[in-house]
Amino acid sequence: MPENARYRDGGDSLSPRAVSRRVFVSGATLVLAGGLLSACGPRGEKLDAPLRTTANKGDDSTYMAQAGLGETPYKVENVTLPQASAALEALSAGGYDFGLSSNISIAFLSPDSPIRYGGFHPFDPTVFKLYVHSSSAIRSPADLKGKRIGYMRGGPLHIWLLEILRTEGLTLSDVKAIPLSALDSIAAFSRGDLDAVLVGYVAPSWQAEQAGGRVLVRGNAYPEFARINGFSLAVHRDALEKPEKLAQIADYLKRLRGTWNWIDAHESEWAVEQAGLYGVPADFIPGNRPRPRNTVISGNDVGIANAKAVAKAFADAGVIPAVPDVASFFDPRVEALLPLDHNPLALS
Repeated sequence: MPENARYRDGGDSLSPRAVSRRVFVSGATLVLAGGLLSACGPRGEKLDAPLRTTANKGDDSTYMAQAGLGETPYKVENVTLPQASAALEALSAGGYDFGLSSNISIAFLSPDSPIRYGGFHPFDPTVFKLYVHSSSAIRSPADLKGKRIGYMRGGPLHIWLLEILRTEGLTLSDVKAIPLSALDSIAAFSRGDLDAVLVGYVAPSWQAEQAGGRVLVRGNAYPEFARINGFSLAVHRDALEKPEKLAQIADYLKRLRGTWNWIDAHESEWAVEQAGLYGVPADFIPGNRPRPRNTVISGNDVGIANAKAVAKAFADAGVIPAVPDVASFFDPRVEALLPLDHNPLALS
């Protein structure tokens, strides 16, 4: 069975066959074999410097131990961030080594950013919703002209708002678009200070519905948004100069991919735990999970194309002055770390 078929059907992603591969990184060959890495010292001891990544409440990575993949031959330090928008700032400052990051923010990076990207995997577009009040006369997105719309700037909801308006022949000047945090958006919507609000994920969607919100439209109604909106692997460039660190990241990502398979195969059990974390009914979870089932990971060609499309949409709307050279942020060494469905840099 091909290695990537094992990933897709929930097989053991850390079997000797699945892990035994060579990845060319920074001129060095890192051999991943038998489920263990050459990420240890000369006598086999664990490296002292931990692998630093991010993990917040309910993240997929927090289920790694339940998936039987939590025992790593290296230390892992999970950095908890106060909010998702702080992730890139923390990574730029060297606060952690790597993480999966929304590809939308690439359009806003400065040319001297130390962050390098690789690959792409999509969001499930159905988790992004446009809510209006249940008593609202708004019946379609065409009715949004002149209305007060809450959204979060610089992320998926921002690019989706632009796509909604473009599809309806509207621009930002035709509506009262109000950038707010997720919490402030829901609070303003609950008070009646907004006519509509764009939200994503479990908690904001649940809160919008509890505030009397009615779903007007979901992200999957906009194919271009669904295509270009997702995650890319983000790595601090300092880590790219450390072969042992890259070996750890590659192994961790294989374990994460295996954890995704476990979650997909145990969705009911996972949903009950997620419901307890968020304080929502368990049956609300499956329709609001951001990562699609049987997630497909693509390479840099897709990542660059989607990041360019995002940047162009922002530039066309006047949000940024011009389309930046997003391709310069994508690095083949980062792509080589990913357990891709097709990785041209990996040798079987």
